[in-house]
Amino acid sequence: MVGARAATFSGHWDAQQLSVGLGLREITIVAASSQGVSRMALAGTLGNDGGAVAVFGSGLDDPYPRTPNGFFDSIAQGGILLSETPPGIEPSRNSLQGVSRMVAALSAVTTVVESGPRGQAMDAVAHALQMRRRVGAVRGPEDEIGSIGPNMLLDQGAAEPVMDRADILAVLESFRGKSESISDLNERPQQACSAIPEELQNSRSLRAPERGISRSL
Repeated sequence: MVGARAATFSGHWDAQQLSVGLGLREITIVAASSQGVSRMALAGTLGNDGGAVAVFGSGLDDPYPRTPNGFFDSIAQGGILLSETPPGIEPSRNSLQGVSRMVAALSAVTTVVESGPRGQAMDAVAHALQMRRRVGAVRGPEDEIGSIGPNMLLDQGAAEPVMDRADILAVLESFRGKSESISDLNERPQQACSAIPEELQNSRSLRAPERGISRSL
């Protein structure tokens, strides 16, 4: 699950409720360790059977960002803490971009809960589409910047609408029924690229729509 770091109350609520609901169905949540939507998605896994995979851009000896009260220790008890970055290495732009790729690679369905037109969440969407994974998005109010990313994906047909856990489960079942091997996808990279919206094909993020909002979350 991906989304804005500076999420609204509604974004936090949606992320946690989706996570809790999926956990009750023993679905594992994959999310970055960052604040906002990702953190709430991870929090929603505590106390249920689904578990979580928390992906870091830093070495696991000094997880970034730091959290109080042993939050990630609690996540690790029923899930996995994962990083490509060796111990002792601080997060960098490249390692944080790697987080987006890993979240997409480990997720059968990448669900976007609030995002601006650019940022880590939209990077993850671009990777997911390149990998021929399914994308879900929670539509938001047109006048909120956090709705730009999800609404754009939905309007372009690049994402499935998500209202509750049942929608994600339906997309997940569809993915399981039509999944292809990685080796098969690698043999047909042009077909994979053709499924990606034009705005994402030569960029790691979406451009702002014509309404003029260009600020990133």
